[in-house]
Parts: sequence; C-alpha cells; structure tokens
Amino acid sequence: MLIAILATAILIFFMIVIIIVLSKRQNRKEKEFLRTLIEERERTYHHISLELNKLIINNMTASRMYLHEIEDNENNQNNENQAGIRKALAAIDRALYHFYHLDNNLDPHSLTKYGLYTAVSEYLEWIKKTSDVKCSLQLKGNPKNIPLFESIMLFRIIQESLINSLNHAQAKEIIIIFFYEGSDLDLVISDDGIGFDISCPDFNAGVGIKSIRQRSKQLRGNLNINTRPNFGTEIKLHIDKIFERSLNPF
Repeated sequence: MLIAILATAILIFFMIVIIIVLSKRQNRKEKEFLRTLIEERERTYHHISLELNKLIINNMTASRMYLHEIEDNENNQNNENQAGIRKALAAIDRALYHFYHLDNNLDPHSLTKYGLYTAVSEYLEWIKKTSDVKCSLQLKGNPKNIPLFESIMLFRIIQESLINSLNHAQAKEIIIIFFYEGSDLDLVISDDGIGFDISCPDFNAGVGIKSIRQRSKQLRGNLNINTRPNFGTEIKLHIDKIFERSLNPF
C-alpha cells in the first residue's frame, strides 16, 4: 500500500515537472515568434523607407533642382512665372520636409547610427517645429548604450505614445524621462492632455495602446498606464537587466 502511494506521488511529481517544462518551452516559442514577427515588421518598414526614397523623395529633389535652374535662367524674367516657380518650390520644400519625417518614422536612421536618445531628440524637435506643443527629454542616472533590438522597441513605444498625445489627447506639453539605475531602465512618458478612463468597462484600447502593451511584453517590462479624464496621461515602463539582453535575448 505504501509503495503504491509512493509510486503515485512520484508519478504526479514527474507529471508536474513535465507540464512546467512544456509550459516554459511554449512560452519561449511564443516569445521567439513575437520577436520574429516584430523583426519582420521592422524589415518591412525599412523596405518601404527605401522605396519612399527611391520613388518619391529622390524625384521630388530632382524636380526642385530643375525648378531652381528655371528660376535662375536669365531668359525667364517674367515676374508672374517667377512667382509661380517660387510657390512650387515652397510646396516641394514642405512636402520634402514631411516626407523626410515619414521616412525617419518608418526607418529611424539616427537610431541605428547614434542611438535611442538622439533619435528621440530629433523626433521631439520635429514636433516642436510643426506644432505649439512643448517637449522635453531628460536623462537621469548613468546612461548606457541600449542593445539595438531593445532600442527599436523603446522607440516604437515612445512613437506610439507621442502619436496618442498629439492626435487624441490634445496635449500642450510632453515630458519623456529615462532613469538609468544599474542594469535596469525606467521610461516615463507624460502629457497634460485630456486623458481617458482606462478602468471604464466600455474602454476599448486602440491600436496605439495595444502596440505599446505588445512591445512592453516583448521587452519583458512592467508597464503601467496612469490616466483619468482631464488629468493627462503617464506611461511608466520598468525593464530589468536591459543592458544584459545582448547576452541573453530571451
């Protein structure tokens, strides 16, 4: 009788171990699949960026050069024509400015060249130039280089947050803070917009918030979204041992 009970206990123990191992393997496969999906999406963005440069930006830049040649032509001194050319040049310059920003959103070149801080700084500068929104970026602690994959994920999270602040929250001020402490990183993104009631039963998370949650999960981060109507929004993301990720990506 005792032997039967002992055998049953051992069998149950091994079954539990097998379930735990299989569960960990399944979680690992899910993380690997999600990472592959995100990396494929980034490759798609890169491809679109290349096509954007090749088909649109390059042609518009060439058109701008041709118009300048016409403008400088001594045989074409008609004031009405000159005014039309200047208007066309101004329109092309505005379009190129926004195309360059779109191109950088798809494939943030400064991120791979100079790092996350520079890429975010450039994004905030674009916002300040094209709107009345005040933006600030702060670094606290001892800054370190963040691995590339994690930098891309953090940039996309910041990007989605800024889009929400500008397009939906009607924010007038946006603050982004990086807290560096040992191997950990805390990211805080706050705005003074209209906020929303995330606890409301009828609340339906949009694409932006879903993307932020998905990427935070991929980073194995602890995400908190603090907001309520008319009191702005604060997004906090804590990531353990982010600076060791290149050694252990999963």
